[in-house]
Amino acid sequence: MLKEGMDVYVLLVDDHAMFRAGIKALLEQEGRVNVVGEASTTLPRYG
Repeated sequence: MLKEGMDVYVLLVDDHAMFRAGIKALLEQEGRVNVVGEASTTLPRYG
C-alpha cells in the first residue's frame, strides 16, 4: 500500500504498442502513477 503523497514510477515493456497505450491510459487515470518510459523489448539493441 502506498503512503499518502507517494508517487509510483513505471516503465512499460510490451511488444504490442496498442496494449502499452491502453495500460498507460489506465495508469495515468490513477493520478499518482507516472509512466516514465516505454519499450517494446527488454533486449538491448546493438549496432
